[in-house]
Amino acid sequence: MQSSSKSCFAKPLSHIYIEHAIATHPRTVSLVHRFPDAQNVYIDSYKHVFNRSHQNFDLQKKTPKLILAQKQVPHVYPFSEKCQMAAFEKAVYVTPVLGCRFDCDFCFLHGMYNSANPVIFVNIEEMQTELSQKAAESNTPLFVSLSYETDLLALEPICEMLPDWIAFSRRSPNLFFECRTRSGLFQKIAKEKPQQNFLLSWSLNPDEIITQFEHGAPNLNSRLRAARQALAAGWPVRLCFDPIIPIPDWQSSYRRLFKHVFDTLPARQLYDVTTGPFRMGSDFFKRIRKQRPWCDLYYKEMIIGTDSFNNVIVEGLQQYVPMEKVVIWKSQL
Repeated sequence: MQSSSKSCFAKPLSHIYIEHAIATHPRTVSLVHRFPDAQNVYIDSYKHVFNRSHQNFDLQKKTPKLILAQKQVPHVYPFSEKCQMAAFEKAVYVTPVLGCRFDCDFCFLHGMYNSANPVIFVNIEEMQTELSQKAAESNTPLFVSLSYETDLLALEPICEMLPDWIAFSRRSPNLFFECRTRSGLFQKIAKEKPQQNFLLSWSLNPDEIITQFEHGAPNLNSRLRAARQALAAGWPVRLCFDPIIPIPDWQSSYRRLFKHVFDTLPARQLYDVTTGPFRMGSDFFKRIRKQRPWCDLYYKEMIIGTDSFNNVIVEGLQQYVPMEKVVIWKSQL
């Protein structure tokens, strides 16, 4: 049976798991106050809940719980040199949240974690302190991914965390942040002053792919509307056509997508555009295929030939965006 397309948190939360160590943390108190009907369950470590074996990932996606925890050191992780860095020499990532509000079939998180219940680490100030130390030690600016294992903008109605990160970016000129999203909720941060070292990145796909594989995520026009609002407000905006999913007649789908996107958004104002094929570690791929036997993504050829990719994707983007603003991601993770 295919998983529900309804966005998680559509129903009131039934449970919030709270580590004893952060029970009185201001962010914990605020989060708990927002869900007065939830049952609070106090635990010693989030790992006792999040890392349990034999959990039903897809069932949890339909009725998720929250886990509030304290992130232990290290707070900052080096990015693989294979990952997109926005032309920066050094890149790191932090994990203020583990898990995503959406339920995309091609997401590697299905293969990485036992649980679909999001973990919110409330002690982001400690992450920021470590980032400041890393920046001070570096002789070049650091690229920082905030949403490598989550979608912070989509979770902003729950976490209310992005204003703190934006304020931190204002005090951290040697750090360059990226917040990648599939959300249409730009209005949640619309009152914040745009920061040129805080990149808002929207992942885009044709609506037929969004409908079939990106369960709970908003449609293409909702994302484009949010990206247009961000550009108009003065934020740096990246567009991510990634991963390219080879559905039947994918070539026509992506050509229509590019035309619609660049009829809607001013390409000259974009920070850059990234693109790449579907890619995933073999262990994660095998695990997800076992979990989701209904999803044909894991039972058909996902490799797009170089010639086809160049002829359709690269040449298609070149019609609208200067090649120096196109980042092509081809390597396997």
